[in-house]
Amino acid sequence: MISGDSWRVRAPSGRRVSHGAGRAGRDAREGRRGRRALSGRGGREGDREDDEEDEELSLEETVELATERLAREPENVTALLYRGEALEELGKTAEARADLERAASLAPASASAQLAWARFLFAQNDEDRALSACEKAIEIGEGSSLHDVDRQTDWDDIGRARARYLKAAIQAAGGQFEDALAELDRSLAFDEEESRALLLRGEMRHATGDLKGALEDLQAAVDEDSEDPEARLALAETLLDAGDAAKAFLEVEAAIDLAGEKPSAEMLVVRGEVRLAKGNILLANEDFTRAAKLSPEAVEPMLGIVDCALAANDLDAAEVASKKAIELDPEHTQALVFKARVDLARGRPAEAEKACTRAIEYDAEAADALALRAEARKKLGKHDAARHDSAAARALGFHVEEIQEEKRSSSRGGDAKA
Repeated sequence: MISGDSWRVRAPSGRRVSHGAGRAGRDAREGRRGRRALSGRGGREGDREDDEEDEELSLEETVELATERLAREPENVTALLYRGEALEELGKTAEARADLERAASLAPASASAQLAWARFLFAQNDEDRALSACEKAIEIGEGSSLHDVDRQTDWDDIGRARARYLKAAIQAAGGQFEDALAELDRSLAFDEEESRALLLRGEMRHATGDLKGALEDLQAAVDEDSEDPEARLALAETLLDAGDAAKAFLEVEAAIDLAGEKPSAEMLVVRGEVRLAKGNILLANEDFTRAAKLSPEAVEPMLGIVDCALAANDLDAAEVASKKAIELDPEHTQALVFKARVDLARGRPAEAEKACTRAIEYDAEAADALALRAEARKKLGKHDAARHDSAAARALGFHVEEIQEEKRSSSRGGDAKA
């Protein structure tokens, strides 16, 4: 999905996978803003028994206290880290960059400094440099000795787990799904209750077809943090694909309730998908339309509108929405697949074949595009080519018959309340 718009990247299967940039960063620095560390006493043995009484600071207070400390000690790395992270959360990106880059430069042997810099770079979509800094943090943080800064920031197995998790998030964003899954296993070996790692591993297992493993991980992530809307949303998507629309609806409603008065476009898209699966075309279309208004540059809401229009047999509306999706992203595999669906419904198998071929050029593992092209080629009398495409789709775990079932399910419509 679209990283700058809270959407998630896609695995080759077409499933959405969180790249984790923003949340990876928040978790990596979670719990750092205490008055004790900024006063120069954080992490020292004599103070550890009083950690629970350490005063939590607001972002503004963190900046103020860190600035006071830096006025006395300009090269205090811990203060630079605290201030840099607080400034970033306040939206002062340039100032945050200066502090975090300086901290990493002053303390090249600090796992905390390298991880904070890696997280910042990843949030800025500088994935290559982020990966390099993250690997430094892992090497240092899993070594036999700790830097003073790491002691001051209480570096432990939780920090090691989050470093491995951040590396996995970077790899996932770059499409290295197998490597990312292995890295998440390492993260969870350090901290089996790391909810971010459970969430990302669950999403990736879903994306790679392991629904059983995905459900286990995502349910565990929800159990660890029942107030995390992202975990509930991912669980809802997986439940839907597993055929449990009723439970999926409960989870997506819980995610929207947690979001308060401003549910994200992605939440509305997922609820729309669930409602459509339950046969409520009208309410599903309302969700997709709201999502399109919230995120006008995103393709997914438009594809939902296409789905609803096809389910209602409104081919004119389906064509309009499909054209809009292609305009938004001419290389979006699913937009091309949906165009092919409209073309087939309109009796244009040659156009459908072309759209599917373009989709396959962009993603050779687009099984649904292969299956649709098989259907189009069969209608065109290209039976050998159709059988080849059908076999290729089956090899990827997709069957042409699934398309027919989708059509039958969508055409049932209904007034189910969801």
